[in-house]
Amino acid sequence: MAQSYRTTLLAVMGISPAILTETVWALAVERRLIPEEVLVLTTTSGREAIRTKLFHQGGWNRLLKHLASQGFGVKNRLRFGPSNNSIRVFSRPDETGELEDLVSSHDSRAAGDFILRVLRGYTEDPETRLIASLAGGRKTMSALLTSCMTLLARPHVDLLCHVLVNPPYDSPNLRPPFLFPEPGMTHRIPDSGVAVRSVDARIELVDVPFVRLRQLYRDRFRNLPPSFSTLVDQVQGILGERQMPEVILDESRATVEIDGRQVKVTKAEFALLLIVARRLKAGRPWSSWHEIGQELDSLRQKELDRRNDPEWLCQFKDRRLDVKSDVRKWASSLRAKLGKTGDDPSWVNDLLPDLKKGDLPRFPAQRLRIVQKA
Repeated sequence: MAQSYRTTLLAVMGISPAILTETVWALAVERRLIPEEVLVLTTTSGREAIRTKLFHQGGWNRLLKHLASQGFGVKNRLRFGPSNNSIRVFSRPDETGELEDLVSSHDSRAAGDFILRVLRGYTEDPETRLIASLAGGRKTMSALLTSCMTLLARPHVDLLCHVLVNPPYDSPNLRPPFLFPEPGMTHRIPDSGVAVRSVDARIELVDVPFVRLRQLYRDRFRNLPPSFSTLVDQVQGILGERQMPEVILDESRATVEIDGRQVKVTKAEFALLLIVARRLKAGRPWSSWHEIGQELDSLRQKELDRRNDPEWLCQFKDRRLDVKSDVRKWASSLRAKLGKTGDDPSWVNDLLPDLKKGDLPRFPAQRLRIVQKA
């Protein structure tokens, strides 16, 4: 027996709510499909446009009445209204309020996290089918929605769609704005004054093919990561394409930066990390911490020029070193410190591998920089 689903139509949207009414009309007329629920993800300006054009000006009710007059069963379906339950506004990057527009990379990351959280709620419900519309809003919104659907959508259940409307009905300058092929409605083109009939519009709903990756990782992660970018990185890791952070070691001051964030380390931990970085950049991997310990011991016993060599190296030379135990202890403490610099700490094992488990160093040398700042 075929699975019966509740259908939710989810759309990203800017300040042109016509894409929503066009999509609902096309689903009904072309697919004979009336979703139970409609949900829009947008900005504060998008919310105001929806409330004004669809509710204050009556566009949404006119659509429902038209569909009902054509014999479509809209009763207890197409649940959608001006409240925050139906129109959800992206959060600001610092989560101090609502997002007015997507104008920066920080805004885009926040929107990606927001879309991912909302989609998870629907794609983890076995009784709900999600139809996602990418037709509205900035191109960034459409791209983020497509990426999130790629990561979360279930095969043979969830769909991604786009709606196409022929000119001049696709123009936001029509007066009044076009919402759907509405009998008795006439629109005027401002520049020419030409009148066009609403019923002459041609709307086409397009299924957008996309790759579904959920099956690839669902058995590997106990819980999905909290952010969109982290999930992308982890899936790329499965594909062998994970983007590693940039690690910068300042040899003159014994400081470590991970993607611009400074990590406080001891002089001994820095010395170990410096040896690791040098070996990786020279293409000299290691299979035991004893190898690293021997180089650390050589560094400690090296005759230093206290006028030119950095102070931290002089201090490191003065300490005792147990090659057998100290190196493993420092490597362990470094893993813990470096792992706190981002949402996904798995990259640390590529830099400081757990050799007892047979792991090997695989951190890309091009993501390591050894500098000497004044």
